[in-house]
Amino acid sequence: MASKNKYTEMFQSPHLKNIGEASRSSIFAEVDWARRVLKKEDKVTWYCRFLKYFSYKNAINKNQDLTAKELLFVKNFEKNKVLEGDVSSIFGWELKTDLEHFFSYNLTKINEMEFKNDSWNSIREKLISIEKEWLDKNSKRSVKEYGKKVLAIDKNLAWFDLEKSGCQIEAASMGHCGNGYGKKWQRVYSLRSKDEYQEKHWIPHVTLIMNDERKGNTGEIKGYANEPPSEKYHDAIIEFLKSDLVTSMDGGGYKPENNFMLSCLSEEKQRSLYEKKSSLFSSYETWKLESKNITDDIMQKLENEYPDSVIANSIENNGTIRIVINKGDDAVDLAKEFELENLEYFAEKISDGFIDLDFCDIEGNYSFIEDELNKILKDDNNIKLIKPIIHKLKDEYSCEIEENEIDIETGKGLISLYKEEKPDKLNEMFLRMISDGEQSGVYDSIYKAYRDTIDNINANFANGGLEIDTADSEWSLALSPQDLFDFYEKAMSYADRNGEFLSINMIEAVKDYIFCEHQVEFDDIKVPYYGFDGFSEEVARESLLERLREIKAEIELSEIKTIEISETNPFENVISNQAINNFVNKKTPNSLSM
Repeated sequence: MASKNKYTEMFQSPHLKNIGEASRSSIFAEVDWARRVLKKEDKVTWYCRFLKYFSYKNAINKNQDLTAKELLFVKNFEKNKVLEGDVSSIFGWELKTDLEHFFSYNLTKINEMEFKNDSWNSIREKLISIEKEWLDKNSKRSVKEYGKKVLAIDKNLAWFDLEKSGCQIEAASMGHCGNGYGKKWQRVYSLRSKDEYQEKHWIPHVTLIMNDERKGNTGEIKGYANEPPSEKYHDAIIEFLKSDLVTSMDGGGYKPENNFMLSCLSEEKQRSLYEKKSSLFSSYETWKLESKNITDDIMQKLENEYPDSVIANSIENNGTIRIVINKGDDAVDLAKEFELENLEYFAEKISDGFIDLDFCDIEGNYSFIEDELNKILKDDNNIKLIKPIIHKLKDEYSCEIEENEIDIETGKGLISLYKEEKPDKLNEMFLRMISDGEQSGVYDSIYKAYRDTIDNINANFANGGLEIDTADSEWSLALSPQDLFDFYEKAMSYADRNGEFLSINMIEAVKDYIFCEHQVEFDDIKVPYYGFDGFSEEVARESLLERLREIKAEIELSEIKTIEISETNPFENVISNQAINNFVNKKTPNSLSM
């Protein structure tokens, strides 16, 4: 086996050096797993290259920067046939469980098989072929009695504790891996019938793996060749489950869809077992047996089954809980997850907090501008603000005021001074006032459409639902227990109709049903035919006042500078006194331009 350093050197690129200690530790834990299970250099390298690729892809999906060399690695990797088939869960438990299963046989053909740059689909097909070939040649059904008989079903059928975490004798007889070498605290149990032709020999029919004999939770329960146990052994399995050896059922392992499950039993048998030992039943199974009502026992089971996903909800009554099935970084990420293109586009605008408009309708708002100016001029509280500006306007626009009969004291007709081509302070003030009002109004319209879209998404969920504070804050989709079970039931029906296996992890199954299979319809933001519009009078009004304050400050600053200049004038006293007099009485020298 190659040294660990050889593989860790594969993860020394700039990005992978700076992903954080926790992420690097996770990567190296994967490397250790690959070295322990796959052993041979070509296989470990195959796995590490996948690990490296998905680390980069994750960075790309999060819009993180990669070097040209890192991007080239991604590009070249994607050209290779190694990515054929569904590899989105390449580092999920299914791939690792499958690899552990095949390599636990310790067969020469498997150990010497080269992975090269083959896809996982191709590799798995070869492994299955080798497994079948070996089973066909080596399966011997009858085995000599060994282990400890722990539960007699009748005089010819009994459960044996093989007193091992993995058993090759069971493997050879049952046509599966026998749990390989097993893991600490695991235990292999076997349901066997007497061999009527050989004394002290028994024939295995069901293999049951205890995942943790201390806790009494079962794992795989399989029949011959990893097929589901025959129905004729269901009663014997029920008796074992009712014994003190078992407290709960975990499932999992290789081909988990072929495990014996409580759903394999008739409703009558399920109810009978439920009355004897309800702890065997998952939260979902309990919900069905409790007429789809939520009980305290169900909520406790949910918290035990999904401790990292269940969150308390102080908003809902009776201290109920919610279960997070998906979450992300911000509204843009949310839109991508829900595949809503309009929402993604406008979420970016909302996150920016600014809408850039191509056109500003000054003429359409003449009356509004004049009304606002009139209100400001009439307000006694604005005298100090307006007085110097009025003087300035009289000086700058004396001719226009007289020609257009503008009432400068009330602001009536003042808007006629606006000239689009004249870039002075008056024009700029009007332009900014309307532009700010329109930008804010359009922003508010878009934001309302954004919130309506979030509400429409939540309409699919009776309780709980999507939670996001602002467009740039993290989001989560959290379902009530009732919603979670309802969706899981729909997902099961969908999987049955399509001949698919549904994940035993309820959260993953519901997430796939909603986001991958797209069985829940979400409406995107509805964009008006001519685009979003709107106008915020409040923002426009405040913009006008703000600009008036700025102009007043600029006028005063100009007058102060005039006073300073006069100090160097030969006629210092005369000019200085005149400037001071103008400043005190708020008269603006004609030479100052707005």
